[in-house]
Amino acid sequence: MLENNKYKECKDYILTMVHDVSVVNDVLPLSEPAVSALLSTFNEIAVMKNIKLDIMIHYNLEQMPCSVYETNKIIGNLLQNAIDEVDHYDDDSRWIGIMILKRNNNNVIKVSNKLDRDIEELKGIFNSGFTTKEAHEGIGLSTVQRIVNKYKGTIHFELEEDLIHFIVKVPFRF
Repeated sequence: MLENNKYKECKDYILTMVHDVSVVNDVLPLSEPAVSALLSTFNEIAVMKNIKLDIMIHYNLEQMPCSVYETNKIIGNLLQNAIDEVDHYDDDSRWIGIMILKRNNNNVIKVSNKLDRDIEELKGIFNSGFTTKEAHEGIGLSTVQRIVNKYKGTIHFELEEDLIHFIVKVPFRF
């Protein structure tokens, strides 16, 4: 472009690249590029759906015993469920937070979003076939639980006012 004196096009191209790189840099601290790519893809989906996705990485998951595929199944299912939930809200509740950190020799993945449901609707949420959505099979959270249990970890949810937090803890690989 520079050789052809297309300076505006070159500048636009560079600005686009800088923006894309800054988005990817938010998730680059992870030890596995495939997990970074998954988060980047979910960030793009959230942007297209006008959902604010806050990605907070305080630890790179270098001691995660799960395979990359399993780690992506955990994160992917939790984020997809959060997107499905907040996608039907019209207000500023279209927000999801994902935090990756370590605590007490555990890899911790926490996904938070608004939840406008009665707690009674959540009984059995980790059972295979349980769903709050139409035309869904209800296998996402039970899949996450199966993977987490395989590595002697835990998954649970906490309710805080109108937010739900799914918290996965998987012991370090030594």
